[in-house]
Amino acid sequence: MSNTSATGGYLVPTGTPPAEDLDLAKALQAAVAGITGLPGDLVRPRWQPIPPQQPAADMTWAAVGIVRATPDANASIMHIPSDAGGDGADHMQRHETIEALASFYGPSASANAARLRDGLALPQNRDMIRTATTDAGVDIGMSFIECGTVISVPDLVNQTWLRRCDLPLVFRRRVDRVYPVLNLLSAEGTIEADSGHMQSWATEPST
Repeated sequence: MSNTSATGGYLVPTGTPPAEDLDLAKALQAAVAGITGLPGDLVRPRWQPIPPQQPAADMTWAAVGIVRATPDANASIMHIPSDAGGDGADHMQRHETIEALASFYGPSASANAARLRDGLALPQNRDMIRTATTDAGVDIGMSFIECGTVISVPDLVNQTWLRRCDLPLVFRRRVDRVYPVLNLLSAEGTIEADSGHMQSWATEPST
C-alpha cells in the first residue's frame, strides 16, 4: 500500500500520470509525419531497442526523439481539500522545456527539414500538437515554441555519403501530478511568546 501524509515516508503520485516516454515519441512522430507528408513508417523514433533495417539510400525518411527536458526552477503545489473522496490531495504543476531533434535522411532530406520548419509556423499545425492526446486519451500538454537551424551532417555508410539534415525543435510542456497529502484534521503545539510565557494550543476537526 502506498504511503500518505498520514503514514509518513516517500510519497508516490496517484491518479493518471502525465504523458512520458513512448507517448511523447508517438506525438512527435505524428507531428513530423503529418506536417512533412512522409509515410508514418518512414518517421521513426530515435534509439529504438532493436533498430529496424535502415531504408535504402534513395529513400527519404526521418528519425525524431527528445534529447533534453529542462524543468522550470519551481513547481506550483496547491492543496485541494475536496479531492480523493474528501480526504484531500496536493496537486503539483510545473512546466518544462523540451528539446527534440528531427533528422532527415535521403535525397530530399533538406527539403523535408525545411517543410517541417515552415509547416510549424502555421497555427493549425501548432494546434494539432497542442491538442494531441495519448492512446488512452491523456492530454500531452505540449506546445511548439521554435525551430533551430537546419544543419547538414552527412553520414558515411559503406563508403557512400548518405544525405542527412538535422532540425532542432523546442517545445513547452505542462506536467501535472497528484500526491496523497491528506487534509489536516487536528494539530497540537506550544507557542512561546516574547514575554516568555508558554501557551499550549490544539485544533479539532471542523464539522
